[in-house]
Amino acid sequence: MVWLFVTLGVGYFVIMMFGVANVRVPAADWRPAGFEPARATARPMVTTASVSAANAVRTRQFWLLWVVLSAT
Repeated sequence: MVWLFVTLGVGYFVIMMFGVANVRVPAADWRPAGFEPARATARPMVTTASVSAANAVRTRQFWLLWVVLSAT
């Protein structure tokens, strides 16, 4: 039983180290192509397709997520 947890721990460590080696934080002065800071601050909402809480409760996705999160 102990070897199972050791094996899982080693596997988890290898996967995390792979992520550390491949995922990098961009440089402080890096910007995406076509990014305009003035336009980004003028529009606080990223999307125009926002859903109110009253409408979200009526969706199937909300209740599926609710079941998953409340089952823990």
